[in-house]
Amino acid sequence: MAQGRTPEQTAAYAGAWLQADPDPATKRQLADLLQVGDHAELSDRFNSRITFGTSGLRGPRGVGPNRMNRLVIAQATAAIMRQLRPATVVIGYDGRHLARDFADEAAAMVADQGGMALVMAEPLPTPVMAHAFRYYGADAGLIITASHNPGPDSGCKVYLGDGAQLVPPYDRQIEAVMAELADPPTLPHPGLGGQVSRARGQVVENYLDVIVPADPSPGLAELSVAYTAMHGVAGRVFAEAMRRINTTLHVVDSQFDPDPDFPTVEFPNPEEPRAVDAVTALAAEVDADVAFSNDPDGDRLGIAVPDSDGWRQLSGDQIGVLLGDFALRSTSGPGRITACTAVSSRLLSQVAAAHEVQHVETLHGFKYVARAADDQLETRLIFGYEPALGYAVHDTIRDKDGISAAVAFLELMAELRADQRTVLDRLDELAVEHGLHTTDQIAVWFDGLGSRQRMAAVMDSIRANPPSVIDGRTVTSVTDFAERANMLRFDLDDGSRVQFRPSGTEPKLKAYLELVTEVSTDIASARLEAENARQQLVAEVREILATHGAS
Repeated sequence: MAQGRTPEQTAAYAGAWLQADPDPATKRQLADLLQVGDHAELSDRFNSRITFGTSGLRGPRGVGPNRMNRLVIAQATAAIMRQLRPATVVIGYDGRHLARDFADEAAAMVADQGGMALVMAEPLPTPVMAHAFRYYGADAGLIITASHNPGPDSGCKVYLGDGAQLVPPYDRQIEAVMAELADPPTLPHPGLGGQVSRARGQVVENYLDVIVPADPSPGLAELSVAYTAMHGVAGRVFAEAMRRINTTLHVVDSQFDPDPDFPTVEFPNPEEPRAVDAVTALAAEVDADVAFSNDPDGDRLGIAVPDSDGWRQLSGDQIGVLLGDFALRSTSGPGRITACTAVSSRLLSQVAAAHEVQHVETLHGFKYVARAADDQLETRLIFGYEPALGYAVHDTIRDKDGISAAVAFLELMAELRADQRTVLDRLDELAVEHGLHTTDQIAVWFDGLGSRQRMAAVMDSIRANPPSVIDGRTVTSVTDFAERANMLRFDLDDGSRVQFRPSGTEPKLKAYLELVTEVSTDIASARLEAENARQQLVAEVREILATHGAS
């Protein structure tokens, strides 16, 4: 896409897009932009385009190749059909504005390209769809969802025939075809005589059969859960899972039903502390044992547990090691593999080593975690996670799953309760065994035009002038993942680690911090020491980011 178009050239290109756009609403939007001559807005929308990030295509809805709209969905689907040549494509969608329209546009394009499109009859969570692709034997799958992004955004996740998300080189190959279709703008409708059908199978029931134990532990019935669906589409499936395991469920009524405007949360993401205020308040009111939060498409799971000071929100790394430790203790036999992303804590790798189980570190993105065992014979992924609250606890569902992870976490809680222990006790035990791994994340948002370019400039600046000392710790090695990902890793002389990368789904630059503290039996003192060190390291890393233009 041409970055250097003049205002007149941009307006001419936008006029050509206007003729190809199949959506009357975005055509009116573009006609208004052209009439008022908003060159800055036109340039942002038409002189760059949506590309594949960590998890598919994602961005604000609106007109132009740099927004999510029916024409972009049609071009993406046509590119997928031409590049992957699938015979059957299963299509799902969430509860956001226009999600059903985008799904129907994609299905029509699958048929026009000669394929068979199977569209879900209702909005469904992403993990259910990840199961559906294999349940229906699809050659490829699409989910129209923006996951945890703000309400104005939409997106499209793309899955291959193995049931996991699209990986390189397919994403870049599809982008290349999309670029051909976008310049000049084209709505490809060859009409090759495919078909569109509505799904009538029992995919939700079959998914629940997979994730819910056939003979639930009696201890599950003793647990009480507070839950929010965060205005997304996971609530009904989550509630049925809780019913099947006989666990008492209390829901945040105001956030249970799908609402594409997300009226009670600014960012519908369980990673955001304020987003879980309603569910932790409910948990305190009903004296629940745990508070669970799904994001709007149900692939993330936030967890809060009671402690002496109220309710503690567990980090993704803490949840990851708890579930990973549980999987290692609950399974047996050769060929087991655990996995996490390169920005995750190193604690799970140490726990896996103690069990003599192979652990794999992957690039960031669950499309890599899900395939961690694929290149080895007679192996199976028993657990994988990423710190952004994504977990895989069933190797048959090859994506992160915030519903099955909740069931597994309750099984862990029931096991510990039988021994009069809690998940916080287990975290302390793991710290004594393997050292206290304290992690944190810093996110700097980049708003407005050119956010991706400005984030890239910050990363380039850090590469050009890397710190040799961070918070008094000497940098012992620098790893640049540039050939595989835009990420930098700094290992420090005391075992600490700092990593930088732009988010693949949102306009923010992220820093990942990990400190390792030796622990005797005095875990409370170790945690206080680690907390003080964490605060100092966070302040130092923020200064580094500000020095390089991110503040």
